[in-house]
Amino acid sequence: MIIYSRFNCRHHCIEASYGKRMNNLKNTKLQMAEKRFEEKWLLERLDLFRTYTLPSVLSQIDQRFTWVGIAHPDSPKWFIEELQKVERMTLKLEEWDVDAKEPPGQTTVNLDTDDAISRDFVACAREVDPHFVGEVILIRGLKFRPRNNFWAYTRSYHPHFNVVQHPTTTVLDFFHGHGAGLGLERLEVDTKRPMWLQVIHERNLLNKIKLAKSDKNMGIKIAQDYFELNYNRIAEQVANWEELWLPKIERTAVTS
Repeated sequence: MIIYSRFNCRHHCIEASYGKRMNNLKNTKLQMAEKRFEEKWLLERLDLFRTYTLPSVLSQIDQRFTWVGIAHPDSPKWFIEELQKVERMTLKLEEWDVDAKEPPGQTTVNLDTDDAISRDFVACAREVDPHFVGEVILIRGLKFRPRNNFWAYTRSYHPHFNVVQHPTTTVLDFFHGHGAGLGLERLEVDTKRPMWLQVIHERNLLNKIKLAKSDKNMGIKIAQDYFELNYNRIAEQVANWEELWLPKIERTAVTS
């Protein structure tokens, strides 16, 4: 099993056209392309990665996986050196994420570098029928919004944490939850517990998720039961979300 985490490479899945939604995302990706080499953006990305993603991977109950991080080769030297220090992760420097693919035929998993997986995510993914060929969706997870310390229990049929079992196709070949566009069969698995955590932070250019009125704040305990995270750092982010995330012009408007 291979876990892929992309930092600031160019996402092949966005450059390709798989329908109207993909085309609508291009402007957002252009914004990200402009920021991905900026020191402030990279420092924030490292902070999110160390707070959520890294501890969740290192704490996996089943350690039978390879972790591949992908960063753009033109990234600042200091950023590359920091990523090379990450325990358990092999760093590949590629402009396009697909150029970092390991040999085909292995189960592959996507894990964004500002999100997290539950301690038993790999174990549950490995329990899927090995004869199934296609895209596996573990549908239950959490979404967390530091702005108001809101932990929502949710289900998603197009999550960021898809698992692909296929002899030639990997998670790097298409957009999250859209394997059907490549003709992949889909298997939805309900483990009855949260398997992934999506962090809704103010610098997230791609996902501007609004909490629904029906969402109930599950509190931090449900996260602690399933996820290994840097909870001290999360507490700091919750306490200082305005200073950390709001652009200066917005912060001025809020305080005036």
